[in-house]
Amino acid sequence: MGRSALQRTLLNIVAASAVLFLAPQAGEARYDCQFRKHCDGFTGSIVVKGSPDEVFSAIRDSRTSERRKVLSVSGNRVLLEEKFAGLPVIGDAKCKYREIEIPPRRIDYEIVQSRQFKRFDGKWELSPLMEGKATLVKLTSCIDTYIKVPFSKRITDHGNKKDIRRRLVDIKSRVEGSSRRHISYAHK
Repeated sequence: MGRSALQRTLLNIVAASAVLFLAPQAGEARYDCQFRKHCDGFTGSIVVKGSPDEVFSAIRDSRTSERRKVLSVSGNRVLLEEKFAGLPVIGDAKCKYREIEIPPRRIDYEIVQSRQFKRFDGKWELSPLMEGKATLVKLTSCIDTYIKVPFSKRITDHGNKKDIRRRLVDIKSRVEGSSRRHISYAHK
């Protein structure tokens, strides 16, 4: 297969992926999210009816799942491995990253090793509301892959926003016991 045929094939795969993954959720995103395009990533936020301590504990508890496992803990540093199944264009991916805790207000994370991601970093920020009875939870995520095909950034950005939404709703559900979706995204 020649180079131009390979490029056309990759372009067709990317275009098909964009239609399959972007179109079905476009209407939903308009109602519960605001997106601003920028090169560093996205910040999603949600208000959780629970104290920053409760939210911080829920984030810690979310570390162990089918997708994610704790590899080591040393003081306020946690080494994690996360698996991503069926990502558009990439397929399956794995990433080791380190979280640094500053209880109960913040958790920073940064990539340690991955074959698919060249950038995977961000932070959780917790701000008390209503005299500590609620918490504004912000999750910033900056992701970049080694994939260099047309529209790769757009596909990566869509997946990043979807993952931010999933994580925030999970934390809200863990603390409140509900699955309501009141999330907004803002420039980092």
